[in-house]
Amino acid sequence: MKHFKSLYLSIIIMVLLAACAEKNSDQVAGDLSDKETVTPNEDSTSVKVENVSSDKGKAEDAILELGESGIMSNPVGKYEITVKSVRTLDKLGEFDPLMDLFFVFTVSIKNIGDKAILGEEVAVSDLFRDETSRQGSFLHEDIDNFKGEIAPGETVEGEIVFNQAISEDYSLVFGSSLITSNKLTWNFDYEEISK
Repeated sequence: MKHFKSLYLSIIIMVLLAACAEKNSDQVAGDLSDKETVTPNEDSTSVKVENVSSDKGKAEDAILELGESGIMSNPVGKYEITVKSVRTLDKLGEFDPLMDLFFVFTVSIKNIGDKAILGEEVAVSDLFRDETSRQGSFLHEDIDNFKGEIAPGETVEGEIVFNQAISEDYSLVFGSSLITSNKLTWNFDYEEISK
């Protein structure tokens, strides 16, 4: 009988926790001054994000193309990311890649929140070449790394570098490792890379 009471109490606690988590899940992305709407492009595998004025907008997951902007909201802050371009290098400084190439992205980050954010924290991202092959970004002295604080309203441009294998298609993802963040994905193919 004691075992049954413990089991019953455990089930009640799990149900209550699940209900609380579901109630708060709408607050994870955080409120923004601009609401994002997602509309399909001609290519059914990508969508275009448009900003629509709204006081109750939230940062949403979005699939973007190079040159487009998306809004991130997480415990670090609220900021807009634009992935401008990508190029490859077969050598970075004196280092050869462990995989096929170094991928260097030119990115701008605009702080749209009300507190300063650190460039090193908001530039953290992952480069996928398929669903299972993920490489994290890293810092290197031979690229223009994001460093220091980005003040509210300030826009900073920098570079993010990855070591990745050659593939037909890639996805650059911000927020893939954070459970309290929306996720922004820039899909592109090998032909779009500046060599």
